[in-house]
Amino acid sequence: MMQVKKYVAPTYAEALILAKNELGTDAVIVESRKVRIGGIFGLFGREMTELTVAAERRPEPYRPSRPTPSRPAAAAARQAPATPAGPGAPAPSAVPAVPVTADASGAGAPPAAAHGGVADLTGLRRELADLRQAVTRLVEVRPDPTALLELKGYGRKVYEQLLDAGVEEGLALAVSRKVGTHATKGRALLRAELSRVMGPGAPIHVEQGRRQVVALVGPTGVGKTTTLAKLAAHFALERGLKVGLITADTFRIAAVDQLRTYADILSIPLYTVERPAEVTQALAHTAGADVVLLDTGGRSHRDEERMAELQELLATARPDETHLVVSLNTNPRDAHRMLERYLPLGVNRLIFTKADETSAPGLMLNIRLRSDLPVSYITAGQAVPDDLTPADTVDYCKLFMGA
Repeated sequence: MMQVKKYVAPTYAEALILAKNELGTDAVIVESRKVRIGGIFGLFGREMTELTVAAERRPEPYRPSRPTPSRPAAAAARQAPATPAGPGAPAPSAVPAVPVTADASGAGAPPAAAHGGVADLTGLRRELADLRQAVTRLVEVRPDPTALLELKGYGRKVYEQLLDAGVEEGLALAVSRKVGTHATKGRALLRAELSRVMGPGAPIHVEQGRRQVVALVGPTGVGKTTTLAKLAAHFALERGLKVGLITADTFRIAAVDQLRTYADILSIPLYTVERPAEVTQALAHTAGADVVLLDTGGRSHRDEERMAELQELLATARPDETHLVVSLNTNPRDAHRMLERYLPLGVNRLIFTKADETSAPGLMLNIRLRSDLPVSYITAGQAVPDDLTPADTVDYCKLFMGA
């Protein structure tokens, strides 16, 4: 049975800790919104984050019921005088003592069997590990005023430039504290730290003799079709692979025409599908391809009906990789809500687009802080396929700092 609960905390990360601590890691975030708590008639209240979280109701652990004593026996027990424990007197045998250990792993807990067995203990350890990870991220998100005062020289410059690039304050501070005060050594440290936060790149992986089906998903206007064309040109022209194209973006006639033009230039077959059932047939036609690229229609994360259609399409296509395309022009609050809606669809990669159109590329750092998904590509411009860069070759120091 599904249970739905709301959690309110000063920040998104703190609310997430509360939810995971109670409902576990399988919980799904249904909605995230800002609310005001306290104040007078809605004024002067404190802005808080409210998470609506759903999870399967956990079954209660089995506990054998104790036999209920008969009424005469219970009455006799109440009326019986306490037996003094004099020297040599035997100890009462009604309830045996349970030894409590002070071992670090048990932390003063009674034996595991008394609390549901090893399974409950394993689940508790998993929840504690998730809590530690959430707390670590929370520390990076929330700035430390004392540490901010300690920033000097190059570290202070990095902090200010990261803020200008749209990086969240706490994360900008965490990065800046590790670069030191001198620019000569600090640049190398900054490059290493940005690479660590962004993680290793994960461009599309193609194995010899095995077809790789790749789907691109995301809201309208983020550049999915153009990115798909760049990928097709890269694999067909630069790597000499057999490529197949499938588009389900039939809501925009211009999108189909644009992709058909690229397909004709590259001599690549293009199949148009209008319903999820047609995807199976289109995939059968591309059985001999090395890479099949699936273009999906833009879906607003607020449109439940369209999101359900997309989920059905992906369930039918069963792609090997599903890349969420995120424009770096996206409002940060909308980006986080979009992640919450798209990630449950099986997304396992991120593509950031329009790096040339924004002065705040720090959004990708903020998203990486909240998601463990690797980045596959970053695009900057409309040129096909030139303006497509695999994430494992990106110089993030130059991207965020301009040098």
